Parts: sequence; structure tokens; C-alpha cells
Amino acid sequence: MNPDINLENIIVIHARRYSEQFAAVKKLADVKSMSLVIVDSFTKYYRRKVQEKVTIRPPTIRMLTMLKEMKAPVIITAQVYSDMQGNTYPVGKDLLKRFAAQTIKLENTNQKRTATILETGMEIPFIITEQGVRA
Repeated sequence: MNPDINLENIIVIHARRYSEQFAAVKKLADVKSMSLVIVDSFTKYYRRKVQEKVTIRPPTIRMLTMLKEMKAPVIITAQVYSDMQGNTYPVGKDLLKRFAAQTIKLENTNQKRTATILETGMEIPFIITEQGVRA
């Protein structure tokens, strides 16, 4: 984050369950003049509900649709899992891919951090400093 940003202009919502996350996304549609929406760990509660064998695909699709229809750019982070071959995928990968314009995979291997835009294969090395993220 930019240290010069006025923190009074940032809305932080801490959802403790899937229903709170859904309600928070629904309320964001009423917020005027947003410049960016970040939903950190969007799939946290999705993953829990899937493990509990609860069907939540329709409300998750509604939530993703509401986010896509917002006038501001939206960044969604997702938890990941690995398959038997060691490949990593975001939880809800097919669902998220339907709504994403771009998918960025962040990796930290051998002290090297890379952001890869999966649709183009472009790799961007980056570092994190006290002043923020630097390419």
C-alpha cells in the first residue's frame, strides 16, 4: 500500500462466514466512487462449504457477477491447492476463470518473486519493500 494514501478512504470488511462475505459484496454495489475493490482470499469460505458438502455454486456465481458489474477494477485473491504432480491451482479455478479478465499467479521460489499473467505467459519479477511493491 502507498503510505501516502488517506486511510479514511479505505473500507475494510472482515467477514467471518460465507453469508457475511456475500452480504458485504452486495453492499459494495451501493458505495459511490470506488477506485478499486480487493477481495482477499475470496475462496476461504467457498472451500469450507465445499468440504462440508454444501452447495454454494449459485450464490458464488451471483457474488462474482456483482463484482464483475462494479464500475471499479476488482482484484480477487484465492487460496490454492496442489495436485499429485505438484501443479498449483486456485480453489474454484474454473468458476473464477469464467469471471476473470486476467489471472495472475504469484510465486516465491529461491528468493525470487514473480507475477505471471497466465493468459499471456508474461513474467514480471518484483520485490516488496517498505515503500510497496516494486517491479
